[in-house]
Amino acid sequence: MAFSGHGVALGDKRLLQDDLNSGRLVQLHPHGLEGNDAMYVVFPKAPTPDPRVILFAEWLRDDLANE
Repeated sequence: MAFSGHGVALGDKRLLQDDLNSGRLVQLHPHGLEGNDAMYVVFPKAPTPDPRVILFAEWLRDDLANE
């Protein structure tokens, strides 16, 4: 869904790197998890990100930080 502009993708940055480099996806938040369990939140490039997506990414970051 993220590729079609209707959602957020969570995934390994190494697998998404071509899409990030091409601008097809953009990294929502500069922070990710290090190591084998790394996750990055990415979403389609848009002039103004949906505030709900930003809130989701912040919630996810905070939730994972508490584990």
